[in-house]
Amino acid sequence: MEFTTYQMILILAGLLMFIAIFIHDKGKWREFYGGSQKNFSEVQQVFQYLRDKGIRCRLKTRIQGFSRMQNAQMTTAVVEVHKEDEAQARELMKDYKNGAHKN
Repeated sequence: MEFTTYQMILILAGLLMFIAIFIHDKGKWREFYGGSQKNFSEVQQVFQYLRDKGIRCRLKTRIQGFSRMQNAQMTTAVVEVHKEDEAQARELMKDYKNGAHKN
């Protein structure tokens, strides 16, 4: 299957647009709170608390591969907050740490 010049230009334009959107989206989010398998439930609680309070946030999990020093895979979780909501999220975290999430 051969592509014409026009088709190649369209494919490249689409690829560049995808990359630009990905980079633009990544710039809107800040890593806010993270942990590993040991405190994964705590990270989930923070995520849920912020979301319930109207903060735009998302939960990202990553599985890191094995290394020579590890005998198991490590899973990490990060709560990302929209950069426009970061200041409000920091204020809410002060309340969270003082027990506001238990009410």
